[in-house]
Formats: sequence, C-alpha cells, structure tokens
Amino acid sequence: MFRLQTDQRDAIVIDSTKFGKEQRIKLENGVQTHRARLTISAPMVVTDKTSGVTINKGSVLAAIDTIKILHGGELHVYNGRQLAYLSEFSSPSQRTVVRVPATANLANTTYNLVETVVIDFAHPFSVNGRETALMEWNPRADLQLGVTVNASPTALILKSATTAALGTVTVTIQEEYDASETKLPWFQTYAEQRQITVAGTVNGASFDLPINDDEYLRGILLQEDTSGAGEQSDILSAFRLRDGSFDLISPTAMVVKDDYQRGLEHKWGGAVYDKAYTPIWFQYDARLSHLYKPNALRLFYNAAESAASGAGTSTINVLLLKCKRDLRVDLATGRRICNPAPLPFGTGN
Repeated sequence: MFRLQTDQRDAIVIDSTKFGKEQRIKLENGVQTHRARLTISAPMVVTDKTSGVTINKGSVLAAIDTIKILHGGELHVYNGRQLAYLSEFSSPSQRTVVRVPATANLANTTYNLVETVVIDFAHPFSVNGRETALMEWNPRADLQLGVTVNASPTALILKSATTAALGTVTVTIQEEYDASETKLPWFQTYAEQRQITVAGTVNGASFDLPINDDEYLRGILLQEDTSGAGEQSDILSAFRLRDGSFDLISPTAMVVKDDYQRGLEHKWGGAVYDKAYTPIWFQYDARLSHLYKPNALRLFYNAAESAASGAGTSTINVLLLKCKRDLRVDLATGRRICNPAPLPFGTGN
C-alpha cells in the first residue's frame, strides 16, 4: 500500500547578493521520496524595452544555472531549462507558466515570472514508484536540494536589455514521499551532465558517453545551447547512437534530428516537439525491463556552430538519466551491506 504525503519544505529566497552562489535546504531524511516539485518565481522589471531581445523562451528557468539533489555527492544535476523541458515532456497537458513575452510584444512593465518543474525519482508512469524512489544510502547524512541562480541572470532572459533587472528569485518546494516504507528502492536514480563544444562544422564526429558497469540508462537529453543567444535549434542536425558494434539508433545512415523529434509525439501524447531538445528515451511505459545496460556507448553527430546573432560558443549539453543498483545499507547502523539480495527479475537488458 502506498501512503504518499506531500510536504511543503522551507522556501529558498535568493536575492541579488546571492546570485552565483548555491543555496541549499534540507529534504526529509529516512523516507522514500518519489518526487520534488519546485515553483520558481521572480519579478522582471523592464523600464526600457527598446533594446530588449527575449531569449530562452523568456523563462525564469533560464536564470537557474543548476538544480541539484545532494547526498554525500551530487546525485541529480540539471540546468533550469532542461528540467523545464523534462517537466513538459511528462505532463499530460501544457504547463501553466508566466514568461517574458516575445520581443515584438515587450512592454515597459513588471513581469512576475513563475513556473513549476518536477524532479521525478519514481517514474511518473510507474505502477510501482518504489522501484526507483529516492532514499539515502546513509540516513545519518543530510539529503539536500541546491539551487544556483546565474551571477548575471537578466541577460539569460532578456539579451541586450540594459534597463531591465531580475529581482529576488523564490523557490518553493513540495516533497512527495512515503514515510511508511523503510526499505531501500531497487535502483537509485542519477542525472549527470556532459558537454560537447561545437566549433565550425563537423560531420560524423563522435562523443563517448561514460556509463559504469553497474549503471543502466533511463534516457538521454540533448540540449542545443549557446553562450550568447541561449538555446538554439540549428546546432545539431543528425545523429546516431552506437553501443560497441550495435547501432541503437540508425544503423544505416544518421537519423535526421527534426524527423526524430517529431516522431516522439505519438509515444508521449503530442506537444513534446521542441527543436532545441532531443530526448532519447529507453524506459518506455516506466518498465524496469526497458532500462538499457550499455557497454561502450557513443554518440555520432553532424553539427555546426549556431548562426544566431551574438551566439558565441555553441554547445550540445548531454544529460544522462541513469539508474544504479542501490548499495544496500543497514538503516540501523548506516553501514553498507556487501552482498545485497538479488532483484526479483532477470539481469539482461
């Protein structure tokens, strides 16, 4: 029986003196956390719209450099825009957000930006969320959530807007957990970042995706980004995913990115097409049997520097969504158990 509770945690209030510095709060210890919901809000005051160019969809999430879940180390690391896309991806309908409008509709006013994102530890479509719910390896160590606002956040939402300013950023957190379940989940989930820098035009380039022997993949998210113009869609054009000598995606020719993105909509109920983001999902239908166990995973890609005005450095940010067999811990002592009981399913891919 599931006994999920929703708990309002302390808010993180980040004024301009804390921009560029990670701010943390504690989450509940000794429970199975299924997800954390973060509502992020901030006023954007525009006093002269003439020089403003809206980038990154005008989202307050663009101002967030990192959102982390920490326990002894970094378990989950996202940038704000990645988490916004993943939240949209798994939502049954479009999320309700308040953003700075497109450049042509800018006005001299205060925009009270707000949107909610979700960090799902338990898969949102899972029948048994306890399979991958988050629980600390060591219950005596704090489970924390950390948020870092960029040191110059206004320019990540309104480019060239010298007479606009982002005010205090407030992050409110709701933690959804099962306090009645004391057993550790079968898998621990992770989100790790890698980055590809794109210089000039490259065809058939490759990038190793490091996966340890005891890790499985839920999915991969490719985010096209620039240092000066925010997320763009003209960097990655085609790709192939190969594991050793086995082609997971496109064994004959590289798959066209745009076709691949559009083709995902029939699996996810539509409205997941975003040219700057390419998700590669393995755990369809939330089944553990669909997790992929790679051996030597490599991404091959065709890409070019973004042609957007003022783009600066072009990158492909690679978010690896992993699962790992949980290192069993004696909850009474906090000590790891060397020989965990086998999981109740096969060991194949």
